[in-house]
Amino acid sequence: MLAACGEEPYSRPIDSPSRDLVSPSATTEIHDAEGRCTGARPLFVCSIMSGGLARHYTIYVPNSYSAIESVPLLFVFEGNETGGFTRIDHAELRSLAESQRFIFVIPQKISENNEVQMNLTHWASSDNTSDVALIDILIDRIADKYLIDVSRVYAFDNASGGLISDKLACFLSDRFAAIATVSSFAFHSSLSDCNPTHATSVLQIRGPANASAPVKSINQKPTAEAIVDYWVNYNGCDTNPSIESWPRQNNEQSAIDFISYPNCINDVEVHVYQIRNASHLWPDVYGNLHSDASNSVWNFLSRHSLNGRVWKGTTQHLLFYGQSLSNGWKGRPILSTTQPYNNLTFFGGPMSDITQLDSLKPLVEGTSYFGENSDYAGETPASSAANYVVQLLEDETPKPGDEVKILASVAGEIGKNISELSFGSPYYDRLIAQVQAGRNLIHKSGSKYSFGAIVWIQ
Repeated sequence: MLAACGEEPYSRPIDSPSRDLVSPSATTEIHDAEGRCTGARPLFVCSIMSGGLARHYTIYVPNSYSAIESVPLLFVFEGNETGGFTRIDHAELRSLAESQRFIFVIPQKISENNEVQMNLTHWASSDNTSDVALIDILIDRIADKYLIDVSRVYAFDNASGGLISDKLACFLSDRFAAIATVSSFAFHSSLSDCNPTHATSVLQIRGPANASAPVKSINQKPTAEAIVDYWVNYNGCDTNPSIESWPRQNNEQSAIDFISYPNCINDVEVHVYQIRNASHLWPDVYGNLHSDASNSVWNFLSRHSLNGRVWKGTTQHLLFYGQSLSNGWKGRPILSTTQPYNNLTFFGGPMSDITQLDSLKPLVEGTSYFGENSDYAGETPASSAANYVVQLLEDETPKPGDEVKILASVAGEIGKNISELSFGSPYYDRLIAQVQAGRNLIHKSGSKYSFGAIVWIQ
């Protein structure tokens, strides 16, 4: 039973019998007992009966879909704009769906007087359950026709589309793995009525200058900050966020603050892109999100499923600790100056100090050495060991360099005895800092972090 505010509780009906999967070949028209789709692969306009009314939706089935491997499903909820598909062209979702192999669907709402609007997608501000019921039915219907990974269903909205995305995270939680809202309104209800069933990843792209969808609270209605606070608390994240400021570059109109709340339950994420000067416009107008807005949204959503984090491979952390030889005592000249595989190290090289752990780069031996006896440091064991592990794996499996990554780093110190390297020392703190930074950076890249080993060398 899923309850929403202001109407009778929404109860999911018993699933209807499955139908055959749609062939990946081009189709001009599809008929079934529940409705009708017209169009040609990859784009169809469909109708379905829900709540006694004909509801319409547009579905994009990429040519890369083959009905062999299950694909994610993305719901796109547009705001109060005519010609909603123009926005999709602007956001380049079609090309993204082709390259990343997912199906997306654009439901269209019923106006307040129950007239179906084919060129308006303004979602209701009232807390009714009809839209939630429609989306629930659509998930089943689309999953009957196409091979959908039902653990990877997402909602992505713009402007007043947020009225439904936030509601789905609250009242249809068992169907949605993550949501992303862009310049969006909150649904007009109290967050105390929100009833999720699992930790949920939430992305907001917002602007403080957006009067249509304010960040700060107005008239006790939940707004952007309140929604973030709710999910931070529900997901058990740290309440003190990490904030990275990205300055304006080239022709960009605004700097961006990237706000993330670490250590959430089950590796879910709560992230905010706050575009400082942004009003109620598409984010690409203002600044660089390290890619266009649609790519940023998809990169976030696709990392999550109802079963937990979706990892793109595993990166093993191989960490060297100890005394002189761990630092490459007199190991010069440097030999490992190129990286033959996909192995990584920190920005300052294998021997990165605490101040050099903010990014990763290909594993090569560096010329930056820390410590009191750094003049004696040279090539560490990190590169040769990590590269040799991948080389051995390459003899057993085809092209493991495309699948196996090793993060290699060194935290030891020349000229220190064991007691000086023990818990409570600055060198031990450096070791812990490398582990923490490695985990955070690897997770941010979309890969699973695994601590492989600490190698002690005297």
